[in-house]
Formats: sequence, structure tokens, C-alpha cells
Amino acid sequence: MSEQSDETNKDTLNEYDRHVLEQLVVDNWGLSVDTLKRMLYCGIDEISLVLIEDPEINELFSDPRMLGQKILFKHRLRQWRLEQQSILNNSIHGEQMNGNGMRGIGGIGGGLPRHHHATPNGNAAKRKYPFDADPVQTLPPSDDEVVSVKMELGASSPLTTIAPPFGPSPILPPVLRRKTSEPQSLQERTSGAIGDIPVRIDRGSLLRLLQSSQSGRWILSSFKPTQPLERRGQTIITHLIVDQFLHFNILFKHRLMCHYASVITELFPAEIKELYYAPRNTVKRNTSGKLFDRYTNQRLRHKNRLPRAKPFVVDEWTEQKTFAELAIMNEAMNGRGDFMGRRLSANGDGTGSDDGNVSSDFLQPVATMYVEGEDHDPMSSGSAVDYSTRETDMPNRD
Repeated sequence: MSEQSDETNKDTLNEYDRHVLEQLVVDNWGLSVDTLKRMLYCGIDEISLVLIEDPEINELFSDPRMLGQKILFKHRLRQWRLEQQSILNNSIHGEQMNGNGMRGIGGIGGGLPRHHHATPNGNAAKRKYPFDADPVQTLPPSDDEVVSVKMELGASSPLTTIAPPFGPSPILPPVLRRKTSEPQSLQERTSGAIGDIPVRIDRGSLLRLLQSSQSGRWILSSFKPTQPLERRGQTIITHLIVDQFLHFNILFKHRLMCHYASVITELFPAEIKELYYAPRNTVKRNTSGKLFDRYTNQRLRHKNRLPRAKPFVVDEWTEQKTFAELAIMNEAMNGRGDFMGRRLSANGDGTGSDDGNVSSDFLQPVATMYVEGEDHDPMSSGSAVDYSTRETDMPNRD
């Protein structure tokens, strides 16, 4: 008897249909193998699942011991039909308008094969199924479709007017044209700087600085305390810090760079301090680090755009003030002539050296200060870094 059932199964469905049904019913729906065998025995294929109704389901699961499988089958069938309906709707939505602005021919019947079976009452037209909906009634064209087609055909066919068949004509929004302008100035590029944080920053102030920009908030929400930041995050932190000094025209001294690197490691424990600032030593001659490289390169790149006033040189007293306060002080001092210029010299030279002497770190070739990811040629100038804040070249005491 079992051999006869197997032969019946083989004659009813081909190998491909059996494989498709097994993938759907057993693998996706989670029904038992006995249920699959019962469906194969009854000749149920994927098309039958589209057309099957409650009377056929009751006959398929006529055995009372398969009541649980019947309940699960009806639930999975309902979900599957909704998924298929959604797929077909998306397909119709994409094919409604072809290249000439006309409705596509495929329609809803193009996505699913149809087998017309004779019914006992001889009237198949009265029987409606979940997917037998009129696509014209189901999906009227939206305003976005009409606007998009109108924009596409506007240039090539000025006499063609596409109007929606339903409702009044849409009000077209104003055409947005991409603004073409010259490259941003230094002030525009650092417009996100905030002035109410102290120059000698602490952990809380650095946190405020990061929270003031969208990219900084992204870092705070994505970093993990036990893992170092991504390269993008390290670059964002470096830019936010350096932009503060460039925007408010304050000299970023080596002592402050070292302090900022320490604060970064306090807020992000997995970061390495030397990555942001590494002082010169006997092993590695030149100073390095993201903060130093970024500040040096930006001073060089925007040398002609920087304010002609010398950057403010902070000391242990003024570094406790905010960026905005020092910017106001610097503007007032530069407006009072040579007397305030001598006051600047008392706080150190404009080269970043605390003792007033020119640091040889600022005389290294531009090639050693190239910051990865920046689109400039480090050797284009053909000379060493030239700070506009340097007054005289004095011998180095180091």
C-alpha cells in the first residue's frame, strides 16, 4: 500500500514542485514531514496554496490527530498570502509607469502564474481569491509618481502634460538647485566651535564639545569603553579640538596638546595618548600626533586666510579662561599697537614654545606633517612650515 502511495506521489508532482513545496512547508513554515507527505499525496502544490479555501483545508486535514498541524497550517498560510500580496503590490507600484509614462502591461497577473481549473458549478468567474484585485482600483497613482514623471518629461516633451486621474493637480514644490559657491573659508569650516568652554579643557568640557555637533554625538553613542575608536571617530575628535583654536585665533601650544591628549584618554579609556600627541625624543626626532599634524597643516593651508592678528599665546593664568574671552582679549590687544605686542612676547613666542624660543618642531618639512585623509599635496609648497606668528628665529635651547 505504501509503495502505491509513493508511486501516486511521483505521478502527481514532479521533482521540482516537490522540492519547492518541501522548502516552503517544512523549512519555512515548520510543519511536519507527515503533513508534507499528506499534501504531496493530495497533489497540493504552490499554486494550490493560493487557491485553497477552508473546505479543502478541512478535507486535507481530515485526520483528527492532525488538528495541531491544521491550526499551524492555516496560520502560516495566512501570513504567506499577506507576504505575497505585499510583494505583488510593490511589483505593480514599480511597473505602473514605463519609460513612456504609460501604465505597465505586466499587471498583477504577471508576477504569479495562473491555472484555471473547472469548478463543479461551472462558473469560475464568481470565485474570488486574495490576489484577484484590480490593480487600477487598488493602487491609484500617487502625487509623487505624477511629479516625478512630469519632471522627467518636462525637458524632452514640453507639450506633454501628466495629470493625476484622481483629485486636483498637485502643487509642485519649488525646484531646488544645487548651490555652487567657492571653497569655504577657515571661519566657515570652523563655524561649529563653541566659546564658553575653558581653553585648558577638562573631561566635562570635552564631553560638551562633542555633544555640540552631530558627528560628536555619533561618537558618544557608538563607542565602547573597552575598544578603541574607529579612525573616523579619532579624526572627528581631532578636528573639533583644533577648530576651536583656529576659530578663536588662539595658539595651540605643545603643552596644551599634551593636556588635550590626556583628557581624550580619560573620556575614552581605550585610546592611546601618543596617537594624538607624541613629543620629540631621542628615538623619534620630530613631534607627531593627530593634534599636532592637524593644527600645523591647517595653519599652513589657510595661511592667507588666517586673521592678520597674531594668535593669542596663553599662559597658566589665561588658559583657565574660555575661548570667547581670550578671543575678545586678543582683539583688544592687537588693536593697541606695539605695547600689547610686547605683552604677547611676555607669554612666549608665537611658535608654540613655552620658553619664547623657536621650536625646531615647527621647522620640519611639510611631508612629515601630512594628515591621512586630507586632499592636499604636502610637497606643493616646496618649503618648510612657515608660521605667520613667528617673529625671529632664535637658536633652540634644546
